[in-house]
Amino acid sequence: MLADYSTDMITRHTPKGKCTYVSPVCSTLLGFQPEELIGAWGDSLLHPDDYPQIISIYNAIMNTQQINTFSFRIRRKDGAYIWFESTCQTILDKRGKVSEIIAVSRDITERKSSELKMQEVNELLMRLSMTDGLTGIANRRCFDETLEREWGVAARYGQPISLLLCDIDFFKSYNDTYGHQGGDACLQQVAHTIKRALKRPNDFAARYGGEEFSVILTNTDKFGAHKVAERIKQWVEELQIPHLTSKVSDLVTISIGTATLIPSAQLSSSMLIEYTDKSLYMAKQGGRNRVVAYE
Repeated sequence: MLADYSTDMITRHTPKGKCTYVSPVCSTLLGFQPEELIGAWGDSLLHPDDYPQIISIYNAIMNTQQINTFSFRIRRKDGAYIWFESTCQTILDKRGKVSEIIAVSRDITERKSSELKMQEVNELLMRLSMTDGLTGIANRRCFDETLEREWGVAARYGQPISLLLCDIDFFKSYNDTYGHQGGDACLQQVAHTIKRALKRPNDFAARYGGEEFSVILTNTDKFGAHKVAERIKQWVEELQIPHLTSKVSDLVTISIGTATLIPSAQLSSSMLIEYTDKSLYMAKQGGRNRVVAYE
């Protein structure tokens, strides 16, 4: 048979999956002699995590009789798993029923390894593109995408969503006094404190720009938002970072504006940002080092 000389492994199976033929190359690919696999079930060497996928593909092949190509992990005789790519086709008898399944399989371990490494690199690049390089928290791009997503969720369930905008008081004079290195250290400490002050997994903090930070609080009313904002303000002051040129304290302080909306056809996420920005402006105009909620 030509299959005896193929570098791809060719197998034949009954409609229920029992192996009736294995080409000789299986000894090279899997370490088994052909006779060791004849009579075995097709799923006996599968990686447990791939079993549900293979069952689904098997059912599709049996129901549609279409050629199907898929990848999975298979166990060698030495116990190691390698990646296989298989193309399966059904053979029909005179009555039009499946009489057997033929599979042509090849080792794609190296290719799969490269694909997985590339996927890891892409995921890392995506994380980096969403992270502020100085503070290590989410950046403005990540904030924009997160707000749109959470606004949609809040709209779907009719839940309130709150936004906080935080601004370090008199940060320009802080930079002028302590230098950019001192300013960077201050931003890092404040960012870490804001993130630490958030208690729920879905609470989200980002560097909004310059010395401004944003916080998204899902399913949170204005009272809950005010409570979180007061905690952030208190914890930042408790850092006791000296700020001798501040006009409100000898320490670094923060002004926070909050706004809460329940999404509707008349409202938008940009309006939530607008209202929060107005409340931050009022906090700064009102003397700074305070929390102001949009009414």
